[in-house]
Amino acid sequence: MANDAGAVQTVSLGLGAPGRRLPLTLTVGFAGHRVVADDAQAGEALKAAFAIVSAAFETLADAPLYGGDSRLGEAYEGPPQLRLLTGDAPGADRLAIEQWRTAALGPIHRLYPYRDGATGAPLTDRPSRAKLEDRVPAPGPEIIWTGIDAVGLGMEAGGHAELGRWLVRHADVLVALWDGKPARGPGGTGDTLLRVFERGAPILWIKPGETQVRLIRPRFLGLSGDAGAVMARAVQETERATAAALSAILAEAFAPPGEILTEGRDPEISARLDYARIDPSRPHGWLTPLAWLFDLTLWRTFAFFRALGGRGGRAPARAASSLPSAVAGQPGFAYITEARRNAGGRAQRLSNIHRSEQLLLILVVLAAVAVGVSPALAHGAAEAEAAHIAAAWVELSLGAFAFVFAWLARRAHRHRRWSDARRLAERLRAAAAAWLFGVDISDAPVAPPQTWTEWRALAVLRAAGPRTGWLDRAELDAMIAWVSAELIGGQVRYHAGEGRAAGRLDRWVRGLAEAAFFFLMFSLAAYLWATTFHWPNLPPGAGGWLLMISAVSPAVGAASLALEATNGFSEAAERSVRFGRDFEKLGAMLAAADQPPLHDAQEVVRRAGQLLMEDADSWRDRLDRRRLVRSG
Repeated sequence: MANDAGAVQTVSLGLGAPGRRLPLTLTVGFAGHRVVADDAQAGEALKAAFAIVSAAFETLADAPLYGGDSRLGEAYEGPPQLRLLTGDAPGADRLAIEQWRTAALGPIHRLYPYRDGATGAPLTDRPSRAKLEDRVPAPGPEIIWTGIDAVGLGMEAGGHAELGRWLVRHADVLVALWDGKPARGPGGTGDTLLRVFERGAPILWIKPGETQVRLIRPRFLGLSGDAGAVMARAVQETERATAAALSAILAEAFAPPGEILTEGRDPEISARLDYARIDPSRPHGWLTPLAWLFDLTLWRTFAFFRALGGRGGRAPARAASSLPSAVAGQPGFAYITEARRNAGGRAQRLSNIHRSEQLLLILVVLAAVAVGVSPALAHGAAEAEAAHIAAAWVELSLGAFAFVFAWLARRAHRHRRWSDARRLAERLRAAAAAWLFGVDISDAPVAPPQTWTEWRALAVLRAAGPRTGWLDRAELDAMIAWVSAELIGGQVRYHAGEGRAAGRLDRWVRGLAEAAFFFLMFSLAAYLWATTFHWPNLPPGAGGWLLMISAVSPAVGAASLALEATNGFSEAAERSVRFGRDFEKLGAMLAAADQPPLHDAQEVVRRAGQLLMEDADSWRDRLDRRRLVRSG
């Protein structure tokens, strides 16, 4: 990494190499006092604590999964990796860095709460009271670090508290050199431990003057009242830390959701394994030419239908904005973005296939109805008999095609795979934007994820690690502008376009159904009028044509209802209007503030990400009710 404010982190994190798309990554946070009475004794205790973490991590990949023969490490890709996340203040921080480096456990990510306004170098204390030992040389290219320019961001007294927040958000386990006394203010060691305890991560506690490493187990009950009192009781109930105990706690947090059922396989397990093994956006083998041909023909059916019925109008103009190169070039951001693009590409192709399949089945049904009544147009008994035989063959062929087509679609689980890929893509879209600001869409207490998509998103974020380089006023303003244009503005444009298209498709489909109905009514009335008044010029095949219209027109109406039922155009239009307005409000909040504070910007970005997930989850629920149907 270069030493200036616009630096880009170039230290390899092992994220881009083949086979490392989802490495099992454990971030070990460290917090400790600036004054250490006995460096040697503290160093030995830290050595023991890190040895416990290392031993627990070594056995983590071999932890049984779902109570069967599977192992937790099989759910990840690539070699596991440990990471230390710590400040670089004199005292305990530097002792921890020294012990971690000596044990060669993995990369070290340093956090700096302040910046020297004169030299631009990191400080471990606020500039007004920084001593010589608080002044850190500009990090070289081999150092991974994050700096928070607290003074430039308008929170001179809050730099340590912000550093603590970064530790709490990213640490999967915390090692602490702590005197056991309650927090005396925000940003201190006691405050950081309390926040980690509230979040639900395990803590390896070392008390100054002692060599024993104790385990403070995470708690999820009783925190709604006085969390400090609950933690005080937990401190009294600590146990001797062991690798086995820590590994068991981590295995619960790192394992994907699912369990082996008495009959069949848990759907979460099936979906996760399916996603890991099958990438529909990259067909291979002898199916590649066929998949390419289908992409250019059959799977463009719905796109053609959408263009025909939903076209018109222009989306709002896209605001010009660019992400600072110091962020855009970071491996962590590139890793999250690539994972999002992969999920988005899968979702788009599966969407094209699933929607086109449903439309093609409807067209097949309409064709079958038309063919079934076509013998009524034949003249003469012999011609009618031949037409009936031919129509029966065609109907049989169309029916067999529809059956096999729908069977293959259901067997491929495209409905589920599309839903999962889209939710994962939206989750990572929200995560990428929040990652810029050092947060995630939810900083709630740690709990095992309930869906495999959330589990995978969290694994991606663990592997990416915290953002690096300086977070200062200029970069914050640039990131706010980028998020306003890309995330918030992008969703406003997306929902404006989707709402317009869905509304037009809804009117187009309803209009088609009404046109078919009135055409049938007109045809019936005309035929009855002609036969009642003995119209002399009535064509001889009029009865056959009336039979054709009487069969096809209701089929067109039923097809229109099926299209609305499986796609929900009217509901989608209404939801897009509501979500578009919500995103517009968030954009207005950012635009109204002149240089919004960091925490305000974080809250707006977090809320925007939560809106993304609300949309994705509600869309997923609607899609689950609209499975592929085989009509007729």
